[in-house]
Amino acid sequence: MQSHPFTHSMVRKIGVGLLILVAVIIHCSLLLFYESASLYVAFADSLISVGLWCGAAYISWYMVEYTKVWSARLVIALGVQILWASMLFFLFV
Repeated sequence: MQSHPFTHSMVRKIGVGLLILVAVIIHCSLLLFYESASLYVAFADSLISVGLWCGAAYISWYMVEYTKVWSARLVIALGVQILWASMLFFLFV
């Protein structure tokens, strides 16, 4: 099994960590300024949302690596995103 591209080297780990941090900050700031949410609620929502999305992206790489047909890759990627969206929907309803 090949190593995951995100964890292949320290440079990639730092880069991905910074991208995740930027995504959390942007999501949190949008919730603060557009929705007038409190800081704790906005930060918790952004951590959960971005965390679930990053987890889905991390796991889907292993599934897509073993699938050689492009249409199956597309179905897997869409399925993971639908799963992510449904988990967020039921989490905040």
